[in-house]
Amino acid sequence: MSPFEIIRSLEAYRAGRPLPRGKKLRQTIASPQETLIVAFVRMGGESLPWGIAYGKPGEAPKLLTVPDPRKRDQTADMMSRFAPDLLRHLGHPAFGDGTTPGQIWFPNPSHFDMCHNLAFAYTWTKGGGTSSSDGIRESLRGLGRAAHWLFLEGNRPGQQAVIIATDALRSAFTFPVEQVRQGHLGYLLALLSTTGDRKDREAVARASERVSVGITMDPGVEKHGLAGLIDSYNEAIKQQQAPDKQVVSQIDTILKEELLRRFNLTCTARQLLVEDKRGVNKGCVKLATRTIQQHDREYLGNERRLAEGERAFIAPVEGDHGSFGSAIRYNLYNLSTAEEVECLVDDDPEIQEELIATGEAIRGRISAVLVQKVGRSKFISWELEIDTEPALHIRVGERVCLLGNIKIAGKLAKVEPFKGGRRLVIEDLSPKGDTSKSEWRGQEVVWLGAGSAGIIERKAWEYLKAAKEQRPGDWLVHDSWKPRTNG
Repeated sequence: MSPFEIIRSLEAYRAGRPLPRGKKLRQTIASPQETLIVAFVRMGGESLPWGIAYGKPGEAPKLLTVPDPRKRDQTADMMSRFAPDLLRHLGHPAFGDGTTPGQIWFPNPSHFDMCHNLAFAYTWTKGGGTSSSDGIRESLRGLGRAAHWLFLEGNRPGQQAVIIATDALRSAFTFPVEQVRQGHLGYLLALLSTTGDRKDREAVARASERVSVGITMDPGVEKHGLAGLIDSYNEAIKQQQAPDKQVVSQIDTILKEELLRRFNLTCTARQLLVEDKRGVNKGCVKLATRTIQQHDREYLGNERRLAEGERAFIAPVEGDHGSFGSAIRYNLYNLSTAEEVECLVDDDPEIQEELIATGEAIRGRISAVLVQKVGRSKFISWELEIDTEPALHIRVGERVCLLGNIKIAGKLAKVEPFKGGRRLVIEDLSPKGDTSKSEWRGQEVVWLGAGSAGIIERKAWEYLKAAKEQRPGDWLVHDSWKPRTNG
């Protein structure tokens, strides 16, 4: 945690309730028709779902379960019923309109991580469920590719397609509790919705915390409520008899109750943000545009090529398979981090304060406007005075831009002690924005690091270009990176 976050947490603790974080929400909230809420439960120790709840907010969800998830063909049949709805929501050309992706919500990170398990299980599956049909096999493979894209995109900073409810609430509010307890969705909602003093909120939150909302159910429910039923079910299978319908129904009822609770909590979290009066940060429009571009580039383009019978790159689910792939993904995430800050900072003063506290931005008073003419050229520089001595992460020689007007940009040329604070000189200011006028003197301004996103983007594409070329000596300094295709 940064010092700024620690201070905000202490303020929330003093108030005895969660406090709004920022003047605007940092996440777009799609309409109900463009939203799909997904929740899972699994058997303890298993990697694949025992049941799935999915649907749109405000509507009854679809609830799918299997009696025993260790029987892979039955689980595959269940996932094949889920696959068309997920692929349609992502705009898959065989199921949807092939354009803009919808937004997908998960209750907490454990549900989101299930996407990686699904990718491992089905991206290259050779099975087709109990029927072993080619149609189900291709549907499952499409599910695996979609789940892998969701997993990769959901980890990219600033993306707007995959929303984890707990993370969305934490980005909108500062909670007066330790971070490890902020992963429980019911706990956070209890703190936000309960009226009364600190003791009242904490009592309700602790009671909510005792009920599991992750993908793994409460051990007591599984041991005492389900273990005996599963044994009876498997014993009938072992004796080559038809399982008792009542046993199957009881398993289904318990699982659906667990799924429905997780689904409803996610709906409540989303609705709480929809009703928030702060509104959404204007910069989220740019972030949503970048998400659409990533969706088209990394997911939809490949699916179109596969649908047309062409070769397509399928990202390896095991990892990046070499230094080139790692470098590309690393620089993409760095680029996304820089873009997220640049998009959101203008419309939220609290983000500006966070950047100033961490040294990523400079706030000071303009003490002098210096103009030097050499022939027809005009060189403009500003002197900036800061009353304190903040730890600056912006180094001498780096480009900076003025908050609120990115066209006014320059280079940080000098940082020196001055009257208990610091004096900065910013040179090579562009004449745009009348930077040479003396009216700027005495104004308090904020400078941000400029151009970092552009540099990182060029780096990422240089790695991508290099990965497609074979150069002498590459085998000495890089792993051989050969993307796996469907061909």
